[in-house]
Amino acid sequence: MKQTPSPDAGGAYRRRIAFILSEGCVCAALEDDYHHFTLELRHGNGLVTGIDAQAMRTPWSTCPSASTQLTGLIGAPVSCNILADNGGLDASTQCTHQFDLALLAIAHAARGAGGRYDAMVTDPHGGTVSASLHVDGRMLLDWVLQGSTVVSPGDYHNVNLRTINMRELAARDTAAAEAVLLLRRAVMVAGGRAFDFDQYDDLTPFATRMKGACYAFQPEQIPLSKRRKGSVRDFTTAPQLLLKDFY
Repeated sequence: MKQTPSPDAGGAYRRRIAFILSEGCVCAALEDDYHHFTLELRHGNGLVTGIDAQAMRTPWSTCPSASTQLTGLIGAPVSCNILADNGGLDASTQCTHQFDLALLAIAHAARGAGGRYDAMVTDPHGGTVSASLHVDGRMLLDWVLQGSTVVSPGDYHNVNLRTINMRELAARDTAAAEAVLLLRRAVMVAGGRAFDFDQYDDLTPFATRMKGACYAFQPEQIPLSKRRKGSVRDFTTAPQLLLKDFY
């Protein structure tokens, strides 16, 4: 597969996720260079009672239809432990980003707290990238990575983000797992800035390497997944535009 640098390379990838709580309901939203989703999670008596998601901007034409897969979470317990077991669902059959948002919404409902998370990952420079996560303006994680390995000092020094056991971490410390999940996902998605995806019409060039990775890459979806050209945004110098209509 030809690797063509993205016209946006040379800046930084940014992702914002936010949660607003009301009685029996969590409104959540996610936006980054490639995606924009909103979600409403309803709950009562300790269980998820309803979930609706809207795909506002997606890279592939099949991504929006993945929202129906989230109904598998109805009946799941409202607990932070949802991050450890994925509600018993197979994440590979879900839209990764909608599923993350739903699991995090459940965890926030369990804690009874909203919040805003801002992740930033620089484009590579000298073989490394810098990645940070802020929660309501407070720095929570600050990493330097070579490839997928954290090389900066701290609790995650020498941790490889591709091989870290997220379920084990979530079972041990749900707060730490939530933070790592958010920044790890941002680091993985940020790698897409090295490509100009609009040169492709569909998922065919990625099918062999990515087959089965998520909803859009399921074998039955690959032939249907068309590129939504012109959908990429660059928030390098304009993070204030992320989720600007959510609040």
